[in-house]
Amino acid sequence: MALRQKLAVVTGGGSGIGRAIAHRFALEGATCVLVGRDPTKLQDAVRNLLPPVKPWDGPSPGPRDGSNAAFFAPETHHYAFSGNVQDSRFWNKLRLEFKQLDILVNAAGVAQNSLLVRTKITDIEDIINTNLVGTTLGCREASSMMIRQGVNSRPADKFKEAGCIINVSSVLANKQGAGAAVYAASKAGVLG
Repeated sequence: MALRQKLAVVTGGGSGIGRAIAHRFALEGATCVLVGRDPTKLQDAVRNLLPPVKPWDGPSPGPRDGSNAAFFAPETHHYAFSGNVQDSRFWNKLRLEFKQLDILVNAAGVAQNSLLVRTKITDIEDIINTNLVGTTLGCREASSMMIRQGVNSRPADKFKEAGCIINVSSVLANKQGAGAAVYAASKAGVLG
């Protein structure tokens, strides 16, 4: 339970890598907020993050009188946010709803499977906006929240660890493949 009482926002959490990351974070005790475009996928992913709460099968501390009491694993709630991380209103809603942000995982991504000369301009814009612009703006908003949290919670002599941002890129960022020029460029941008 290394991430207990931590809030993790995972973009692209409705499927693929984002969903797998959210699942792992949930197993580690984090409260997960899954973000994506498809509310149905997000709700399904949230429902499947953890099995229903079951009786704790570890050693029971039990009441001091020796009777056998039932103990249950702590229940963690998870949430689905359908929205655009490029929109400041999304982040304002997140701030109001949760008041903290410990981890941001930018896992949202749009793939490409066509030669550049055959790729529509709207597809190019969607790939770059999702993979690079969304990641960059997500980092900007999340880091702002995390810095405020760290500053507001620090004792006079210590600075609290404010948070963690993880950006998911691709091996194609360094080694492009046929039919993935825009995707590779967008993921290279994520690497900086």
